[in-house]
Amino acid sequence: MIDDPDCDIAIAAWIFWACEPGWYAGDSEFKGDLGHLQSITANIDRGFYRRSELALNRFEVLHSVHHYADAVRARRLARRPAWMTLPRSLLGPFIGREPAVAPGNEATERHLNEIAQRLGFAPRHRTQAEWRDASEGNYPIRHYYTLPPLTASSQRDLGALDELAHIEALYGNTAAYMDARKLLAADTSYLGKQTPTSLFGRLRWATRRWRGNRQFYEGV
Repeated sequence: MIDDPDCDIAIAAWIFWACEPGWYAGDSEFKGDLGHLQSITANIDRGFYRRSELALNRFEVLHSVHHYADAVRARRLARRPAWMTLPRSLLGPFIGREPAVAPGNEATERHLNEIAQRLGFAPRHRTQAEWRDASEGNYPIRHYYTLPPLTASSQRDLGALDELAHIEALYGNTAAYMDARKLLAADTSYLGKQTPTSLFGRLRWATRRWRGNRQFYEGV
């Protein structure tokens, strides 16, 4: 897909961040997805991708972006050269229509879903909204961390910022995000947990659905 000039930049960005560039910026010895990262950045640098029509919910890439920002900050503190020049279009904002797969024959669709269920998979999701509704439990961080409002600044204006300032403008402060993750971990109960969840933590967890849903579901 990343070798197709009709691949939308939002999809290329999703693939890029799914490859966890923060590991490579932090000098991980694992090189499994390095080729994909290099291909995507090279394609963007040469103007290969022709489409920019789709939206990308920031929660989809939130952790990977902050992981990368943390690694960049560590390199700077150590006075080490940048791992790469990040094409700023990979940060967004991605404002457009939500991805959706055109429906096929009704009987075929039903049959494919039956096959998926027999194999132990969930039914296929044709729209981003369906995926978000089905997978909202994978994004509990939204109850503990608030994204900055989407900026009205253009890509050109954001690109003029320092790389970390660009990230903060769209994804918030990395230290605040990491603190939110620690609080989420402290509040979450699981088998074998060494430190009991506090009373306040249990209350926060019980009332979590009162917080963070609008940003997640509306992509704002």
